[in-house]
Amino acid sequence: MATITIETEELGHLAACILGFRSQDADRPALEAVQVTPTDAGLRWLTTDSYRLGYVHAGRTDLQESILIPADLIDFALRYARRCELDTVAFEVDDEHEVIELQTPELLVPRQLIALKYPDVEPFVSDAPEQAPTLLTLNAETLRAAIHATITFNDSAEDKGGHPVALRTVNDDTLMILARWPDIADTHAYVQATSDGPIDTVLNSSYLQELLDAAGDNQLRLHIGTSTEPLRARSDNGFHGLLMAIHGGQPDLERRIAAYLDLDPDKLVVDDNDWIPIGWGETSIGVRLVASSDPFGRGNIARFTTRIAEELPETPGLLAELNALNNNAQLCRVVHQDDKVHVVAEGLLDTLDDEEIDTICQQLHHHAQTFGPLIQTVWA
Repeated sequence: MATITIETEELGHLAACILGFRSQDADRPALEAVQVTPTDAGLRWLTTDSYRLGYVHAGRTDLQESILIPADLIDFALRYARRCELDTVAFEVDDEHEVIELQTPELLVPRQLIALKYPDVEPFVSDAPEQAPTLLTLNAETLRAAIHATITFNDSAEDKGGHPVALRTVNDDTLMILARWPDIADTHAYVQATSDGPIDTVLNSSYLQELLDAAGDNQLRLHIGTSTEPLRARSDNGFHGLLMAIHGGQPDLERRIAAYLDLDPDKLVVDDNDWIPIGWGETSIGVRLVASSDPFGRGNIARFTTRIAEELPETPGLLAELNALNNNAQLCRVVHQDDKVHVVAEGLLDTLDDEEIDTICQQLHHHAQTFGPLIQTVWA
């Protein structure tokens, strides 16, 4: 038998911090549980839904390996301990790791442990990101208020799925929080913060606010690494949290192109003029990366231009993939006719003046007459 003992106050703290991070997806029952793991830093209580993760260290145990405890047992144990004014809560785990039993002076509640495989979270909870992260330090409640202001101080309803917000350092002691909505001006808020480098990341606002709720009114240290690394949060109340950034813009386009070519993104060749040469059978095509300062990546585009060279041999598989990518970037179409590839047009409509728009419309009309219904445009 193994025993887990935890003070009621500690149990309340960990429940408030981490239970909200567990999955609500019935198709992933392992992630609905709480993973309890003995570590050198103490007993770790952890939940994740694969998008965010939270954990705290609390309690004492002679447990030798991880177990998955049903979250409702922790919730029940906390409510019962508070109602009966118990100072500590004790759980017994049998030798086969099949049953956990809540033990109190007047009540014994046995529950089956979750006998499912939990994802390997150790690479994430270990403080060893791919590259040295940028450290941002500020008050958690202040950041939460700023995010709330950018989401609610506008004429649009809050996105229940979590509207994206950008965090950007303005200087060494100021952080800008930016939300962008259709048809209204950008919403900004500024808070005092210290950082040891520039920060420019986009996060799910709902998930970030829940992470800040867990941190409470405490000093918060955010470790922000590469675009593929999660944001790592450490607060003075012992809460540890991770949150994946929202991928978009240039890094996402490069990743998608690399995935199509079955290449490691780090091995994607981008020349000095920001072109990516792509070869596919007898087809040779170039993708030009055009960057912007938009934190949401909406100005970071892959533009397929006349450098593609018209009348190349048709490769439908590549065309379908490139057109899907191109359409998502809200640009032109690359089409094929008579086993040849043709470039229809290029450019973003909102960057053109009236005369340029008229010229493009005339060109599109000419192409439509020449190539018929295969010509497709994405001008809105």
